[in-house]
Amino acid sequence: MSVNRDSSIVARSAGLEPDGEGASTEQLAEAQRQLDVTFPPDYIEFMAYANGAGGFIGEALLYLYRLERVVERNLEDWEAGFPRHYVEFGSDGGGEAYVFDKRGEGAARIIQKPADSDDPADAIPVGATLAELFEFVRQGAGLGPLE
Repeated sequence: MSVNRDSSIVARSAGLEPDGEGASTEQLAEAQRQLDVTFPPDYIEFMAYANGAGGFIGEALLYLYRLERVVERNLEDWEAGFPRHYVEFGSDGGGEAYVFDKRGEGAARIIQKPADSDDPADAIPVGATLAELFEFVRQGAGLGPLE
């Protein structure tokens, strides 16, 4: 898959350092099949550009896991009894996970939740796209109260 480096989602990722070459169309399709999920189109576009990334968006840290880690981690978690409707794909490096919530129709919705909790009451809705996640992080929406 050829990705325009000037595309909107790549431009919005300023501050993130790509973690190597992008994932192939085949790798992305296989990951969606294995995880029984439909990734948002801009997540697919970003992962084709950079198979994972990490760094700062605004003042907040964001890690997007490599596709191989997304598949391996979630398959292991499901085998251990974690809910199959969650697909963890990133984190803030401080205990909060970014997760595709597969419940519902169409592409999965993105939520933020404590990495150690699967209680739906702990989940914060982020949006339907990677662009919305970037804006959520940039605005500090996921940050708890400052002490």
